[in-house]
Parts: sequence; structure tokens; C-alpha cells
Amino acid sequence: MKRALLVCACVLNALLSFSVPAFSQGRFDIALEGPWILYRYPSFVTSDGTSKTVLIAIAPQAANHLPPVFTAGDGAQIDPGIYCLGVSNDDNTYTCGANTHTSLNYAPYADPHPVEVYKPNNNWDYATVTTVMPHSYVIILPMPDLYSADGLEEMDFESDFPSPSKPLVKVNQDSMQAIGAHLHYAKDGLTFFQLLSCSGTPSASTCTQPKLTNPQLNSGTLRITMKNNEDPNDTCDYHVHGAYNQMLHLLDPNLVNPNNQLKAYTGVKRYSRCSMCDPQNPNQSDCILATIAHMGRTYQGPNIPPALANLVLFLHTLKLSDSQKVNIKLSDLSSLSTALAGKFPTESRLVDLESRLKDSETGARATLVQLDSADAAKDKTSLSDSLELAVEKEKALADASAAVRYAATSGKDCRAATMLVQ
Repeated sequence: MKRALLVCACVLNALLSFSVPAFSQGRFDIALEGPWILYRYPSFVTSDGTSKTVLIAIAPQAANHLPPVFTAGDGAQIDPGIYCLGVSNDDNTYTCGANTHTSLNYAPYADPHPVEVYKPNNNWDYATVTTVMPHSYVIILPMPDLYSADGLEEMDFESDFPSPSKPLVKVNQDSMQAIGAHLHYAKDGLTFFQLLSCSGTPSASTCTQPKLTNPQLNSGTLRITMKNNEDPNDTCDYHVHGAYNQMLHLLDPNLVNPNNQLKAYTGVKRYSRCSMCDPQNPNQSDCILATIAHMGRTYQGPNIPPALANLVLFLHTLKLSDSQKVNIKLSDLSSLSTALAGKFPTESRLVDLESRLKDSETGARATLVQLDSADAAKDKTSLSDSLELAVEKEKALADASAAVRYAATSGKDCRAATMLVQ
């Protein structure tokens, strides 16, 4: 089960659109799962200098959650930052732009019932949320033709947090809310998707750098999902409550908007055994279990590209003959390191990396056998020690790569609310 989608009640009408030529593919959906805030932004500057409406999806780096995965089949986990969905028909030139849609509609689908939240003031700027919470995610998306909920769940909201002296608090709202969102695009289908990183003020001219090692072929569904980490100790739904708290304060850090104050807390209508260590509890001194892992663990996976670059650099420092370099596949590892530099490696690239590391390890071990059978000259002994270390580095990197692949394809459905900014 998942929990309600928090929809920022600010500018729900401004979604990203594509200013691109006719596309060779048809319809597609974008499935959003996790603690996402949706914001309709009406002033995104396209490549021709005009302002269009786009949909902004914002999420904190929530505790007890895995990093978001961007995938249409061969995807990758992404780092915090500001990105735009890039589209292309030839996997050559990617465009981050906006279509002509200006409103977020759902009929004939059922009302999605996102959690309505509000900007703290009229000057609120979605691009500044990364200064409030540096480890947050912002993705600019095209405005959909229609959108719908990915399930509904009952949620309650309170202005106050219960305590032993006040075990019951007033419930301001108790209703069914969205626990995910599907964005439906009926026209202007695309052949390829990319994730473009943005620099400076986000616009079509500043969101241009492809970040995935492999583009995503339009399979009909693009998934941008943020799973919870399957912690078996999370019996109190701390991952939901913590994410909700981070989402609301990412939008309105001090809850200055009175409408947000009415929804300051969720799922705490009465004091219980879970209340002491609830991530929303304003009095954290109540919690005597602060060292328990499920209280607030943030997953930070290995950064594969720089680790591979360091391995290649180490191998280049060894006094290897040309034949020995061939044996350890140094050229293959070097070319792959260049391809992965500064990118988010997709699953297929990680599989390729692990295969090449295995081949390199096999070659290194064969070279070690040759060195051991040769005269035990000092330089050869030193090279043997270095190659042994290289093998250990390769095994560690292969394990890290497998861990990243596992994290990108595991995790439970996130039940955190989806918010819509008004």
C-alpha cells in the first residue's frame, strides 16, 4: 500500500510541455510514486523565448527511502538536483520545453484527491527549494492531457501533535487522498526520453546536459519512483510521517500559511506507543530509541563513475607491459569510465561494468600466476602486490555496482502523500 499524494496547491496549472516536431511514437504515461509535490508553473521559458506552463515534481531526500529511479525499462537512480525531462526522436538532440496545456485536468478519470497544500507567499519560487533542503529533487515535466491517482488511502490531518498530557487532538480533515499519480499524454508521443540537468535559472536553454548513460526508449510508460527501503522495523509508518513532514516544510519551512498549519501533522490523532519517536514529534527528547536505524536512515548509494575512474587511474600507475594491459582489459575499462563520467549509469551499463570487471580480474589473476612462476625479482614482487590490490578494488567495485542495481529495482511502494500546490 501507498499513502496519499501531496499536491502543492500553488500553481497546479503550470506543467512542462514539449516544443518539438511531430513524434514517431504515440501515447505515453508518466507514473509518479513517492513523496512528490506537484506544482503547476506558468512561466517556464522555452527555446523560442516564450513562457509556457509546466508541471514541477518536487521531493525531499526522505529518510527511509531509496533514491528516485528514472526508467522506461533500463533506468537509473538519480542524485538530488534540478532536472528537466528531455525528449527526442533521434537520440541526438534533446529538447526541454513546454506544450500548450495550461491546466491540470482529470475527467473522465475519477478525482485524484491529492493533498492540497499552499505556497507560503506569492513570491515562493520552486527553484529555491534546493536551498531550503539541498538534498532534494526537482523534475520539470510536460503538462499532461489528463492525470489520475494511483490509488487512494484514508489520511487524517492535525494542527497539533498529541502528548501524554493531551493524548487526543483535533482532527481537521479525515478523507481519502491520492497515493500516487499517473500523467497521461494522448498526443505528441516521443521516441526517446532523457534526464537533462539544469544550471542557473531553469529554462530550455539552461537544462541541456544529458545525465543518463543510456536514453530511455518510449515503451509507453516512464516511471519516476521513490520506494521506501523495506525496513521491517517500520511498524509505525515512520517513513510516511517523516516524508510528509519533510515535504510540507520543503514547501513552507515555517508553516506561515494558515492552510498548511491545519495540516501540520498526519496520522497522529491520538497519542500512542509510536508517538514518542514519530519523526513529526516536535519534542524529540521524548524518544529514547534515537539510535534505532529505522528512525531516520537516509540511503546513500555508491557513486560508481568516480569509483571506476579511480580504479582506472590506479591501474595506469602500475608498471604493466603492453600484453599485461591487454590481459587486464585496461583499454575496455578506460573507455567505459569515459562513457560513464558525470552520468547516472543505467542498469545495462552496470551489468556491462560488472562483466568487464570480471574479465579484468580473470586477466589479472592469470598475470599473477605468471609473475609467481617467474624469478622473484623485487620489481615483480612489487607488481604482484599491486595487482593483488587491484583485484580487491575490482571485486569491491563489482559488489558496489550490484548493490546499486539491487537498490534501483527493490523497495516497497511508498505510502507517502502526494501534494498539489495551490
